[in-house]
Amino acid sequence: MFQRELVIDEPGVMLGKKSQSLVIKKNGEILTEIPVMELKDVIILSNGVTISSDLIQLLMEQGTQIHFLDYREMPYAIIYSPYLHGTVKTRREQFASLADQRGVEIAKRLYDAKLKNQMITIKYFLRSRKDEQVRLNLLKLIGEIEHRRQLLQNLHGPRVDEIRQKLLNIEGLASQSYWKAVKILLQDKISFPGREPWDPEDPVNMMLNFGYGIVSAKVMGAIVRAGLEPFAGFIHSDRAGKVSLRHDCIEEYRQALVDRVVIALLSRGFQPGVMQDEGGSNRLDEATRKTLREQIFRRLESRERYKGKMYLWQTIIQLQARELATYFREGKPYHCHIGRW
Repeated sequence: MFQRELVIDEPGVMLGKKSQSLVIKKNGEILTEIPVMELKDVIILSNGVTISSDLIQLLMEQGTQIHFLDYREMPYAIIYSPYLHGTVKTRREQFASLADQRGVEIAKRLYDAKLKNQMITIKYFLRSRKDEQVRLNLLKLIGEIEHRRQLLQNLHGPRVDEIRQKLLNIEGLASQSYWKAVKILLQDKISFPGREPWDPEDPVNMMLNFGYGIVSAKVMGAIVRAGLEPFAGFIHSDRAGKVSLRHDCIEEYRQALVDRVVIALLSRGFQPGVMQDEGGSNRLDEATRKTLREQIFRRLESRERYKGKMYLWQTIIQLQARELATYFREGKPYHCHIGRW
């Protein structure tokens, strides 16, 4: 059976249980009932949502995860069954990898994939650009990212701690070039100040954060189901409360699943709306969130060639998490997925 995600982004909603179904209520009125066996994840994007302990128990018994995202669409909590952690050997080897060459290899491969996907995204939209100067500027920025990627290949060290800062510096410079390219791609449609992940005031960055939040929840779910430890990352160093491995693994998917969707929407003339929430902070309005949410999930449910076969993108995320777990347990090479263009 195909399982789907339930997204709740309205305050005042109550989630409860009726037999084997999830019940959604608002103002005392039942809006809908969904069999829990049809749900893979429940994603809560709003404050003021109530969920019953009976429903939580039912969801855990079915292996369904509950994700909570804050007003910036950043995940801040997840509820899942402890039995999803799988074999202890996976996590033991994951921790051991932090102190040996495996951690170096994974960190380099994830960022190499990110830089490749950045270049592919620019090339994808470059095809429809006719202005010769624009094309030259974009090609120059692609060359800058490729240069950073070559520097990345030459990084070596016995453990990831010894190369992490250089790795982050290389990625940071490559991303500067990438976001300059995105600004050029959008310049005739909407003002984009460049990437501002924290408390952005412009709608483009808000859209990016919204999309990353949804994909981040999918990545987190895949990590847990594969038996990996989400708090033990390689690129993003571990500290209390930081889900480091999730931050690492999403790097493989940002461009293909979010950036392309946002750039494509805006390139077609979509005008995002911004509103103030109850706390006075700016956020995307309901119509914009609805459109973007639908497009992100449509992308997740689209098919992509993966190892010679066609799979849903959301399935690829899960397969990649399992491959990463196998890498730690058995030493089989981990190959990042590079999107098509």
